[in-house]
Amino acid sequence: MTAAQLGAQTGAEKNGYAIYYNDTFNYYQESLPELTKPIQIQIVKITPEYGKNKINLTITLTTRNNLNASEKDSTGSRIEYYTREKITKTFNKESESNTFYNPAKSNNYNITTKIKWV
Repeated sequence: MTAAQLGAQTGAEKNGYAIYYNDTFNYYQESLPELTKPIQIQIVKITPEYGKNKINLTITLTTRNNLNASEKDSTGSRIEYYTREKITKTFNKESESNTFYNPAKSNNYNITTKIKWV
């Protein structure tokens, strides 16, 4: 859970900086303009649901910024990515995962993520 929390926090902070590659910035400027400004995202909680060989993590987020559904989706995807990346790297399972670390891997579980906005 610590790896998940650290990864989610990293993703939230990267969204907060609003610093992107040129092509991403240009896309955001046209399609998701609120993401070109610094935003503050708070991680409310991370809730695990355990299965036999799988853990589903629900990452509950909130923000005071006025984000539309597409902006929330993009922001949430980045947080999910960094969460899965941190978990996979914590367990040194990079070679067993794909580019998006989906699902994340630990020694005993495949770990998936989803975002819930409140």
